[in-house]
Amino acid sequence: MKKALAFTLFGVSLMFAKPYMIDKANSSVWFEVKHFKFNETRGVFDSFDGKIDADPTTKALNVFEGKIDIKSINTRNKKETTT
Repeated sequence: MKKALAFTLFGVSLMFAKPYMIDKANSSVWFEVKHFKFNETRGVFDSFDGKIDADPTTKALNVFEGKIDIKSINTRNKKETTT
Protein backbone atom coordinates (compact mmCIF):
# COMPACT_ATOMS: atom_id res chain seq x y z
CA MET A 1 0.00 0.00 0.00
CA LYS A 2 2.87 2.38 0.76
CA LYS A 3 4.24 1.83 -2.74
CA ALA A 4 0.83 2.48 -4.28
CA LEU A 5 0.55 5.74 -2.35
CA ALA A 6 4.03 6.85 -3.37
CA PHE A 7 3.39 6.10 -7.05
CA THR A 8 0.03 7.88 -6.92
CA LEU A 9 1.53 10.96 -5.33
CA PHE A 10 4.42 10.90 -7.80
CA GLY A 11 2.02 10.62 -10.74
CA VAL A 12 -0.06 13.52 -9.46
CA SER A 13 3.04 15.65 -8.97
CA LEU A 14 4.08 15.16 -12.60
CA MET A 15 0.90 16.87 -13.78
CA PHE A 16 1.88 20.17 -12.17
CA ALA A 17 4.63 22.58 -13.20
CA LYS A 18 4.87 23.97 -9.67
CA PRO A 19 5.28 22.12 -6.35
CA TYR A 20 2.17 20.29 -5.12
CA MET A 21 1.30 21.06 -1.49
CA ILE A 22 -0.45 18.26 0.39
CA ASP A 23 -4.20 18.93 0.71
CA LYS A 24 -4.76 18.63 4.47
CA ALA A 25 -8.55 18.60 4.13
CA ASN A 26 -8.42 15.38 2.10
CA SER A 27 -5.32 13.73 3.59
CA SER A 28 -4.37 12.08 6.85
CA VAL A 29 -1.34 10.64 8.60
CA TRP A 30 -2.26 7.61 10.67
CA PHE A 31 -0.50 4.73 12.39
CA GLU A 32 -1.23 1.34 13.89
CA VAL A 33 0.85 -0.39 16.56
CA LYS A 34 0.26 -4.06 17.37
CA HIS A 35 1.17 -5.47 20.76
CA PHE A 36 1.32 -9.26 21.26
CA LYS A 37 -1.00 -9.86 18.27
CA PHE A 38 -4.14 -9.26 20.32
CA ASN A 39 -3.94 -5.60 21.24
CA GLU A 40 -3.51 -2.76 18.79
CA THR A 41 -3.45 0.99 19.06
CA ARG A 42 -4.49 3.21 16.20
CA GLY A 43 -4.13 6.92 15.94
CA VAL A 44 -3.57 9.95 13.77
CA PHE A 45 -1.39 13.01 13.71
CA ASP A 46 -3.59 16.09 13.53
CA SER A 47 -0.85 18.47 12.36
CA PHE A 48 1.22 17.67 9.26
CA ASP A 49 2.45 19.25 6.06
CA GLY A 50 4.13 18.15 2.88
CA LYS A 51 5.02 18.94 -0.70
CA ILE A 52 5.98 17.17 -3.89
CA ASP A 53 7.97 18.80 -6.67
CA ALA A 54 8.75 17.02 -9.92
CA ASP A 55 9.90 18.11 -13.36
CA PRO A 56 7.20 17.07 -15.86
CA THR A 57 9.68 17.18 -18.74
CA THR A 58 12.37 14.91 -17.29
CA LYS A 59 10.00 13.16 -14.85
CA ALA A 60 12.61 13.71 -12.14
CA LEU A 61 11.45 13.90 -8.54
CA ASN A 62 13.06 17.03 -7.07
CA VAL A 63 11.40 17.15 -3.64
CA PHE A 64 9.29 14.67 -1.70
CA GLU A 65 8.94 16.21 1.74
CA GLY A 66 6.70 15.52 4.70
CA LYS A 67 6.64 17.00 8.19
CA ILE A 68 4.65 15.73 11.17
CA ASP A 69 4.19 17.54 14.47
CA ILE A 70 4.64 14.68 16.93
CA LYS A 71 2.87 16.68 19.65
CA SER A 72 -0.32 16.42 17.57
CA ILE A 73 -0.59 12.64 18.14
CA ASN A 74 -4.17 11.58 18.79
CA THR A 75 -5.21 8.04 19.74
CA ARG A 76 -8.58 9.19 21.08
CA ASN A 77 -7.56 7.63 24.39
CA LYS A 78 -6.12 9.93 27.06
CA LYS A 79 -4.24 7.05 28.73
CA GLU A 80 -2.35 6.30 25.51
CA THR A 81 -1.88 9.85 24.23
CA THR A 82 0.68 11.73 26.27
CA THR A 83 2.45 14.83 25.01
